[in-house]
Amino acid sequence: MPKYLLVLIALLWGAFALIAVKWVGSSKFVDFDPNLKLSSAIMSLSFETDIVQYLPQLPSNSKGHVYHIVQGACFCETLSEGHKSALNTWADANGLTQQSLNINEFDELKTLIPSTPAVIVVTASKELVYLGPYSEGYGCFENVGLVDAKIQPVFDTQARLESSTTNTAQDSYNFPKRRSQIQSEARGCYCKVK
Repeated sequence: MPKYLLVLIALLWGAFALIAVKWVGSSKFVDFDPNLKLSSAIMSLSFETDIVQYLPQLPSNSKGHVYHIVQGACFCETLSEGHKSALNTWADANGLTQQSLNINEFDELKTLIPSTPAVIVVTASKELVYLGPYSEGYGCFENVGLVDAKIQPVFDTQARLESSTTNTAQDSYNFPKRRSQIQSEARGCYCKVK
């Protein structure tokens, strides 16, 4: 086979591979809340208490709980597994429990959560800390995490110790009142909830 033909085949293969990667990447790089489902729902004054009521009960001995929201058959959920694992390791170290919930088994959540993978974090006193995607970007990897920066100051042991020196009336399960972080504006690899 002539050398120029091999070069031509290699160039065509490279161009095809580049186009395929761009097409797959752009089809999964979407808004977390494209139809403003979550953005509209958070306008309700009872949103935070309502969403926590839709979740399974917390174990009584935990400081909080991390709910991983999935729907299965979503390629983006596979990409977020590393971030999910890192979040679970952090949660274990800080006294939080974790649980995966298939959104298809929770009709109330399906009406509020627009895309997966998503995560909901609540305190032991059933206060919403975070609701939204793990992160932004093509792969939803932990180095571009949204959830980590929002929840770690609430639960980290060092943050609690610093907080308790300024407020001695708190016990180890009560945290300073903080505003919930509801992240509806993000762009990355998400699958729309059907």
